Amino acid sequence: MRESPPELVLALTEYEDNRGDRSKGDWTAFTAIVASRGFRGHTHFWVSRDDLEAFETALRALDEHLTGVAELVCGVGTDEYLRVRVVPYGGSGRLTVQAMLAEPRDPIHQRVQAGFVILPNELTAFRAAMRRLLESRAGEARLAGDPEQGV
Repeated sequence: MRESPPELVLALTEYEDNRGDRSKGDWTAFTAIVASRGFRGHTHFWVSRDDLEAFETALRALDEHLTGVAELVCGVGTDEYLRVRVVPYGGSGRLTVQAMLAEPRDPIHQRVQAGFVILPNELTAFRAAMRRLLESRAGEARLAGDPEQGV
């Protein structure tokens, strides 16, 4: 039986729109799921719109030039509930996704980490989905690993 390719899913669950009051910020809640090689984890977290915009901008630059880093870190204080990092993988045009998810009630002991390789078209689709999430405040963005990675 062939294993499913690894994946990361960011699903928007709710948002708090404070665009009229910049001192409060504009916040979005997500559920994140990562699955890789039989392991699976999920978490729920809030992130500022400014941080999502910065991540989408970094994704766009990475998508256009295949250089640099796109990273999103979410949590409270020193506790991280989500860290997603996308970087080039050698000179092949593929990219590496590194994801860490932690349970907010116990981020030290309940966490899952996964890394996998994606094709450039996956990054393009993920970036477009992130842009739609920012604009429509609904939906999900998904990154699926290269099915040939383990071959």
